[in-house]
Amino acid sequence: MERLDPSAFFRAPHGHYLATEGLLYWCLDATLWGVTFGETLDARCISQLIAWIEEEHRHPQPPYATVIDLRRLRAVDAAAFAEFESWYGTTRQRQRSRVLRAAIVRPDRGLSASMVAGLPSVLAPAIPCAVCVDLPSALEWLAVAASTERVLALEAMSADLRLPPLLEQVRAVLEHTPKISAEAAASSLGHSLRTLQRRLKEAGTSLETETQLVRLRRAQRLLATTDDKLGAVALDAGFATQSHLNAAFRRLVGETPGEYRRRLRGA
Repeated sequence: MERLDPSAFFRAPHGHYLATEGLLYWCLDATLWGVTFGETLDARCISQLIAWIEEEHRHPQPPYATVIDLRRLRAVDAAAFAEFESWYGTTRQRQRSRVLRAAIVRPDRGLSASMVAGLPSVLAPAIPCAVCVDLPSALEWLAVAASTERVLALEAMSADLRLPPLLEQVRAVLEHTPKISAEAAASSLGHSLRTLQRRLKEAGTSLETETQLVRLRRAQRLLATTDDKLGAVALDAGFATQSHLNAAFRRLVGETPGEYRRRLRGA
């Protein structure tokens, strides 16, 4: 699998893929297309995905099977998902003319696994759709060749989901000190705040977004592993108040922290 720019990809998609941070759009061959997501399904990823699908639909293709690989998913921006759901509702029949069958690969555990398992009932696709636990079972259900070579090619491509070095460094700083100020975070990385913000913008994100995601993941871990009250979880995760924690959960997860904890514990 070779990474191309969009113009080259849509001229000759077979054996190639497109990549942006947290999202891959690929075509293994004429029989199999797919999408691979990173940890976060946010507005940027959804907007890019819709743009790529719309461009692909402008080019004639024989009907194909498709894989939606969500194994790595940890956080979902509820507003971004609503945008995709609305768009998909208007293109459902067009999708049916191009896609024969779809397989969704879910995370192996946790709330994300439950969320992904429920996607077919939410989106109501007009094509046969199954939720699978790994790539080989997805390819088998799609009735396409599930050889070791094909699986390895897709797994090797997924390495392009790796973060740029600067983004890895930013997230490491935020993980270590969730309450760090923007100025201190930039200084610890040897940048002015203005320079750091510019470079993160070039990477398709922002310091505010990365801070929110790191704090959210820390809060999720605390909710899953402790009985701390929500106010204490909010402060420990780096949020200023419980209200800020609630707002982040509603926007990125689609439920409150209390609902998240109850669902994890089966209450």
